[in-house]
Amino acid sequence: MASKYIYKFDIHDIFKTSDEQKIFIGSPKDNSNQFVIINILNEKRFLQQEVKEQLQLLDNLVYFEELNEGIVLATSFNKDVYLTEYIKENKLSIEDRFNLAYQYLKGITKYDNFTNDIKSMLVEESQLTIREGSLLFNELLFIDEDSIDNNSEFNFKRVAQEVGAVLKIITLSNASFLNMKFNAPHEMIGFINDLEYGNHQFQNLSEIFNHFDGFYGRVVYPKHITGEIDELWKKEYNISKKRQFKKKQPAGLIIAIVGIIFIGLTIAMLVIGAGGKSKAMDDVFEEPIAYLEENSMETSGEFTNDSSISNHSNEKSEDLNQYNEVSYSQEILEKYDISYLTPEFAAIDMNVFRSGEYAVKLIGDRKNPVKNFSLNNVNIRENSVISLWIMADVLEEIKLSFQGYKSNDDLKFEKYLYYTPKVLEEWEMIHFDLTAEEITKIEIAILNNNATIWIDDIKIDSYK
Repeated sequence: MASKYIYKFDIHDIFKTSDEQKIFIGSPKDNSNQFVIINILNEKRFLQQEVKEQLQLLDNLVYFEELNEGIVLATSFNKDVYLTEYIKENKLSIEDRFNLAYQYLKGITKYDNFTNDIKSMLVEESQLTIREGSLLFNELLFIDEDSIDNNSEFNFKRVAQEVGAVLKIITLSNASFLNMKFNAPHEMIGFINDLEYGNHQFQNLSEIFNHFDGFYGRVVYPKHITGEIDELWKKEYNISKKRQFKKKQPAGLIIAIVGIIFIGLTIAMLVIGAGGKSKAMDDVFEEPIAYLEENSMETSGEFTNDSSISNHSNEKSEDLNQYNEVSYSQEILEKYDISYLTPEFAAIDMNVFRSGEYAVKLIGDRKNPVKNFSLNNVNIRENSVISLWIMADVLEEIKLSFQGYKSNDDLKFEKYLYYTPKVLEEWEMIHFDLTAEEITKIEIAILNNNATIWIDDIKIDSYK
């Protein structure tokens, strides 16, 4: 069965690829201002007829397609304030927090008919955003190794555990409870703990909501009260925070990265729509600059300049004393067969790299402007995307060339990319589309006299 979604959506970025799942970020061809998550699921549990029918009832669904060995879900994405951000940035009253808890528990009842493993994905805190005080759900189904290994063991108590963790974030994080009446919070604490530790008989999400609804209206605000409840809730929150951090981090990071990508694409669309890069935009958001020229052996004259640069600053982790970049590529360079065509100016650098054990360093030299290396034994099919991470020691425009070969002498495409770094010695991501097929070797060269650059995490993906 031919894939029809590629005729309905433009693909902007590849977010994740695995044997079980591919996630793309795109927009409808008839509305470039709307962004969607295109989720291709090949994992067998999503191919059951009952599950496919359930997935078509998701609120955010804008497109559904069945493939030979998978399904395509295109869902809208709520680009609003994330729940944790909202709680951190706003001084919420007790009533505000209980209202959010009410919205959350009422909202998740719509997922009752899903299997427990899928239900558990949909109720996570990372799915939640806030718009003008209202809670909204992103419905991104992200398959990680843990969900694959354990999906057959999911029971409802594991779903309830997720719900309890979210309620604890809503009601306890960044809060002072000195004005809360003892009885209502004590009941709420017991309710949350029962969910997290499995001390309950709830069979579905509706039962959890109905139980909460029974005491939801009983929170009052006395004029004075002891700090006993404040200390109790803070203690419970600290315990919960430590227990949930590692578990929640991956899913939360995934959703956050999607939001970052959407922001970048929105800015790009605004700039393109205005006919170019405006001075006002420079003052607010200074992006690295890149544009492409193509001399394709197969599609000469048909290339459109749609390359982009994605840059996320390094963030120092105080706990780990290392720098982690917000990124959605986990590839490493070591998997490629690399030849250094100018070995005196292109070599492995084991001291500077983005991930893995080394990066390729192309050394600037005024007498030898061309420094290059090749990726051998690659397999590029039609409609592919190449992405790579690059770091430079200059802020001047750098010219890169990419040549693709079917065999040693059979040149199939040639692209030139002019790239201006945003900051010195910081990793930035470049990506562009390829339309040529049957490519087995790619030569990458830097054509500047004095620029030294490092290249790492080269990734090649097909989206058809």
